[in-house]
Amino acid sequence: MTRSTKLWRCSLLASAVLALTACGGSDDSSSPTPGPDPTPEPKILSGNVARIGTLQNAVVCLDLNANNACDAGEPVSAKTGADGAYSVDVTQISAADLAAATLIAPIDSAVMDGASAGPATDNAYVMTRPAGTGGGINPLTTLVQKGIAGGMSEADARKNAAIQLALDGARIDNYQSDAVPDASHIQDSTRLMAIVVSEALRSGAVLSVADQSAAIAASDGSLRSLTYSGPDNYRFRTNDFLAKPAGETLSLYKDSRAGKVGGVALTSQQLYGTAYLGPDGWTYCNDTVVHTQTQGNPSRSTYCGGEVSVGYNRQETVANQAMADVLNALKTDAANFSTPAEPTAALLGALGSAKFPAGSNVTRRTNMAVQQSIYINALANDGRPQAEATTLEQLIAAKPVSNVKLPASGGTLTLGITSSELRNQRVAFGAATSPTTGEVQYYECDLSADQTSSFNCAAARTGTYTISTIGGARVIRFANQLPSIMNHTRLYAEVDWGGANGKWIYQARETKPDVNSLSTNSARLNAAAWQGMKGQLGL
Repeated sequence: MTRSTKLWRCSLLASAVLALTACGGSDDSSSPTPGPDPTPEPKILSGNVARIGTLQNAVVCLDLNANNACDAGEPVSAKTGADGAYSVDVTQISAADLAAATLIAPIDSAVMDGASAGPATDNAYVMTRPAGTGGGINPLTTLVQKGIAGGMSEADARKNAAIQLALDGARIDNYQSDAVPDASHIQDSTRLMAIVVSEALRSGAVLSVADQSAAIAASDGSLRSLTYSGPDNYRFRTNDFLAKPAGETLSLYKDSRAGKVGGVALTSQQLYGTAYLGPDGWTYCNDTVVHTQTQGNPSRSTYCGGEVSVGYNRQETVANQAMADVLNALKTDAANFSTPAEPTAALLGALGSAKFPAGSNVTRRTNMAVQQSIYINALANDGRPQAEATTLEQLIAAKPVSNVKLPASGGTLTLGITSSELRNQRVAFGAATSPTTGEVQYYECDLSADQTSSFNCAAARTGTYTISTIGGARVIRFANQLPSIMNHTRLYAEVDWGGANGKWIYQARETKPDVNSLSTNSARLNAAAWQGMKGQLGL
């Protein structure tokens, strides 16, 4: 009985002296005193679990012992429903333990992703969020927690993760309003970055958040490629980082190349031959161009002003392993990862039994362009004769359907291969429908074994062309092309390098927008491994 209730009853019994005494009319020590409420206020941490979409069948728990697993005795939620909602009762957890422990959501093949209507993964991993808080649990909150575990405040981890992946930091906890990415047409978004991080987790990559504004010293980079047939005949390509002052958020690197043929050093023009179309026009990707990259894993990069991509790395130590054995092992996986060096007899012989030094790693990178790129693959080979055309209108006039004499390929332009490496699509121009549009006729031809000549051509289907301006440059695209096994479509572009003879028409390429066409896998030797091998080869 509470004190107020006793006082209420005492007012009704004022005539009874004994009752007045018993009701606390004095300071009798035998009277009960009020105590603390034995039932604490409930405390619940709640939110949603998501990957592409919200996740069903996920269980969330408070990981008190920080072992990345839900153990007996740790507060745990029921399995999530289709909305991914979880609720964890942490009423009995002390404030200190609650502030130190993170909510985790183990993800395995039993967990279903609502956006894909299938399993969230085929390889188990764990997602988490910053300690002591409820809310969204997803790949991006997992990345933020990695930054916190690395010593950052939560605010700094969120800020740097947002820069690292070029996303809206305010939407890290919930990006479900983004359009669900379509594998046939990739679009850059916060949701897409969450997918990339989840794939990194699934692959076993170690996530990290870097201080994007920290200073970086200049350093030799990883080996991208090497061809070697002797000390006088070789080429190699590395990514070398430039010094970055504190305060700058993007790291800078150069695509460095060197080589010799017959003992004579190759020139820059011989080593570099691609160009990319970016917002400011065409850039010749030579040794003067600086490319940008964020730090951490995953990270984003922009190559030659025109190819924007995101990717993650997995490191494999090769320290004290025979160089020849490592290259041979990498070759066996060449179908999945492009290798850093072809293990030819000459290269293996020069390496002998040499071993990689301490700190040597193979870096396996999975990369995806987040937008379509337009580029010229080989400036030396893909230019049209200037006598034929230096404008797109001149090119159209030079290749009319009326000039084509089947089954020869004369009078047509190549558009690459179709159903196989030895089938070639070609095009000629029909009637114009406006100053920038018109009709085309496609042809399919056989290709010689060396892919240098086309023959046995036959009319295939009709389509259209459109001239447009992209990044200040004029290009001509073709619609309704034949199906192709290429990861790109072909187009033609005007380029003006300046000077009296600087105007050219080039065959160019535009990557297809699907995830398979935009994705690449590569294996590279890190700087320590490359310097060791480079020294062994005497380069």
